[in-house]
Amino acid sequence: MKIFPARLKWLREKAGLTQKQVADHVGMSPQGYGKIEKGDREPNLEVLASFPSLLGESVDFMIGVTSETRQISELKREINRLSELIHAGQKQIFDPAYREQTHEIILASLNELLGTHIEKRLRLQTRLEEIIRNVPFHNYEPIPKGDLKKTDE
Repeated sequence: MKIFPARLKWLREKAGLTQKQVADHVGMSPQGYGKIEKGDREPNLEVLASFPSLLGESVDFMIGVTSETRQISELKREINRLSELIHAGQKQIFDPAYREQTHEIILASLNELLGTHIEKRLRLQTRLEEIIRNVPFHNYEPIPKGDLKKTDE
């Protein structure tokens, strides 16, 4: 499976960079870098360690330890935060004791705020789905860290 070359190329294109620009950044020839992107060559550790600063993603993502980009993780956190706010707000609105003690104007404002949160969550979920569709090997199941075997045994 060529997860690393596919993700490296995807990240480079997403960043709007040419192979030459990346090669210059990591200190190698464009031909050598091209071989890495094709999967014909593996980068040395120094080159591998230079990719995250240029491409904005972790080596873990690039090599398939995780299938989520930073953007996907951020969107999921924001969706979860909004879901918690929505749940708490709905719980308040439907609580009879709260309704009795709260003025109708406040209830209407809270309801409107919940609607805004719900709309935002739906927009973020749609965006998340679009991003996930474009990530190479997103459905790939990363190897659990406990299952990794030492190669020098």
